[in-house]
Amino acid sequence: KDNYLERLLYRHEEIEELHSPQIIVDYDTIPQRHILNISTRANCIEEAIQIQNEIKKRFGQWIDVYRNDIYVDIVNKGVSKGKACQWIKNHYNIDTLYGIGDNYNDIPMFESCDYSFSFTYSPEDVQNQSTYVVDSINQAIQNCQTND
Repeated sequence: KDNYLERLLYRHEEIEELHSPQIIVDYDTIPQRHILNISTRANCIEEAIQIQNEIKKRFGQWIDVYRNDIYVDIVNKGVSKGKACQWIKNHYNIDTLYGIGDNYNDIPMFESCDYSFSFTYSPEDVQNQSTYVVDSINQAIQNCQTND
């Protein structure tokens, strides 16, 4: 019984460690474990675009890169909010799935949802990919209720 509890606590610490963001200052400090994603913060949008383009150019065959304002998210090839939405929809046999987001990293989710919402403050390219553009989450929820 004690052994079971010890293993359970150890597993909890392992999971907690996996989901705790870690700031990496140089390559020598990268942990020797599976990396789920890497996010970096640029100083401005132009720099974020430049970082995104350079990473795509050099490593695009192995990874996907999404920009979220001045942040750049790097994930395994084929990993996206859209893939997660497809899985959820199929696994739970959901007929109609709604998605809401405000930036470029949300576009794959918009493509996988039946209805999608972006905000008036979202970049124009993001707004053009969503079904609706709203002022608030409350407005999106009200729209969902009228669609059901």
